[in-house]
Amino acid sequence: MRTILFCIFLALGQIVCAQQMDVNFENYTSLKCQGEIPVDFKTELSKVVNDVGLDSKSGNYSDRKKDAEFTELSTNQLINILYSGKVLYGDFITTYVNKVADIVLANSPELRGKVRFYVLKHSDLNAYSTESGIIFISIGLLAQIENEAQLAFIICHEITHFVKSHNLAMYKFSKNLVKNDKKIDLQSDVLSMLAFSKDNELEADVEGLKLFLKTPYNVSVLNDLFSVMLYAYLPFEELQFDSSYFNDKRGYVLPKNYFIKKISHITAEEDVSDSFSTHPNIKRRREAINKFISEYQGKEGEKFIVGIDEFKVIQQAARYEVAILFIQNSEGEEALYNGYLIEKIYGKSLFSDKIICSALYSLTKVKNNKNSRLYKVKAKDKKKIKEENIQYYWELVEGEVQAVYYLMQKLPAEELNVLAAKKTLEAYERYEDSFFKLRFDDLISELVNFHHTSFEKFYFNYDNIDADAPVLKDYYNYAFVDVSDKYRIKEVFYKYTSERTKRFQYEQTAEYEKYTRAYSKKVRKVGVGLNLKKFVMLNPYYMSYKTTNMYDLYTEKVKDPKLTPLKQKEIEKSLVQNILEMSKNIGLEVEVIGANKQSEITTDQFNEFQYLINWFREKISGGNGDSYTFENQDMKKYSAKYGHIGFCYVTNVNKSLQVVFVLMDLNHGGISYFYERQIKRSQPDGVYVKMMLYEVLHQIEQNPKKLNRLKKKYKI
Repeated sequence: MRTILFCIFLALGQIVCAQQMDVNFENYTSLKCQGEIPVDFKTELSKVVNDVGLDSKSGNYSDRKKDAEFTELSTNQLINILYSGKVLYGDFITTYVNKVADIVLANSPELRGKVRFYVLKHSDLNAYSTESGIIFISIGLLAQIENEAQLAFIICHEITHFVKSHNLAMYKFSKNLVKNDKKIDLQSDVLSMLAFSKDNELEADVEGLKLFLKTPYNVSVLNDLFSVMLYAYLPFEELQFDSSYFNDKRGYVLPKNYFIKKISHITAEEDVSDSFSTHPNIKRRREAINKFISEYQGKEGEKFIVGIDEFKVIQQAARYEVAILFIQNSEGEEALYNGYLIEKIYGKSLFSDKIICSALYSLTKVKNNKNSRLYKVKAKDKKKIKEENIQYYWELVEGEVQAVYYLMQKLPAEELNVLAAKKTLEAYERYEDSFFKLRFDDLISELVNFHHTSFEKFYFNYDNIDADAPVLKDYYNYAFVDVSDKYRIKEVFYKYTSERTKRFQYEQTAEYEKYTRAYSKKVRKVGVGLNLKKFVMLNPYYMSYKTTNMYDLYTEKVKDPKLTPLKQKEIEKSLVQNILEMSKNIGLEVEVIGANKQSEITTDQFNEFQYLINWFREKISGGNGDSYTFENQDMKKYSAKYGHIGFCYVTNVNKSLQVVFVLMDLNHGGISYFYERQIKRSQPDGVYVKMMLYEVLHQIEQNPKKLNRLKKKYKI
């Protein structure tokens, strides 16, 4: 009885805390930055490089040169992270992390003034510090840790990296290693650098522990923290996936052979070989701190100081954020299982149904387009695939989530499509939210156009059920028996079936064949012409590569060592200037957003940039431009403001330039224009690149009168 009362009290406390922090878990939306934008986000690479310089008389020239090179490289990497679309500041999660940091450094005000903490939207359990004092804590870490004291130790660990200048030390070590080697031994050098990195990590653990022991936190949590790290590649909880989760009471019941009989053994080992790892294995890390921890085992301390209720809210929000990240990264199976966990642990909600339906929607799109999952395999798994002759992605997965991977692989494309439409329609009837209506309509369009599925295929009563059959072969024909608005289903099916029939009939005519030939000829002559007056553009990207022979076995593309970060930024800046000048000359309004405006950027502008870059990234990662993105609640605003979004990247491989420009419609998400050209022996800021950019902008701006006349002639 006491346990029940305690759980009720804890839940009520968490609800009150969530309300005070203005967190709506029923219909959770991804966090945005708040407050005044920190100075860190306004740092310009050129200014930092100029401030360092090489004119100082202190120290020898070689060390000063390494310091300057490192400052340029590390500052550039930092700016890239800050403008990756994944960094949070001023939100309630980042505020919480800073509260814990305040407790950790309560007796070191000078050091507290040097370190700044930001939360990074990455699903992995990770944290890292920079030489400038910025420390990033990942959302994935906050979703996995068990208490506030564990976060405090991680903060201590990262502060030690900063205090000991481990990043700079690693850079100098690698430079000296290459310089002192008379005969280059690549494997030996790599192993030496990895060993140096592991020494730094052990030092950060031990010295971080000394700092941690000065705090009011409980030292006994550290053993469990290392266990959390050991199993961090698994979801935040291990719950068996219910094989009846998608089933109705009768009729719609998934076949048993769609479910794995036994999940793979979890192979995480503490004493695994760490020779080719940047971090020591968990066994070594436990042993290193246990040498110092034994005399403090009796030390009283707290697991929570800021408070358990606030921690639980932060943990829940982090888990919701991770689910959104899986959707945005097109990791449908992970998103589906995380949505399932959220429903089982926190209760069914509009958010959990959005995650589950979005995951099924994304997986349907992938399967209908016959996209293989094996192309996304991580490098560490490639050897395993070859040695064990692995054919399916689910074979690489461990833990209860493997059941979801197996099910998604076993489900034929049409049956998965029906399942996604069924769950989405049920959610729409439950919440009457347009989020589900849009996806349901699109899923029916997929059924009609990919599988030629008709409305008449489905049953709307149980008259045809064989009472003796435990599972029906045509089970998916009963998907919509229990829905209330059957007319809605019929209307949508007939709409897309009619469109497909008309399109198919016209495409078989001689008239259509004439039109396609005439259209292709006209496009080659005058271009497409979009008749646009404005669009927004992400900051252009430039990179230079050289090809090199690796051990005389194969050719590999490597970054050009002559391209410094500062030179790269200067070229990107010149691309921006050229685009803006040419756009103005032809009457096209273009706004470039991102790091190029960092000195004057505001929080509202930064949030807009993050929203648009993540929208663009989700579109690209899904490989299907006509799919709905997860968080499209602001797209009407941005569609009205800009209409389209563009991205340009220029690559230089052995002085052969490639210019690529993509323009996407912010309303429906499809690609409106794609340009790709190559030219030899040219400079990225030279006249030929300017000509190509002008051609792109002219195509976007010009009125397609001749093409429109052609469409009118052939009644398109």
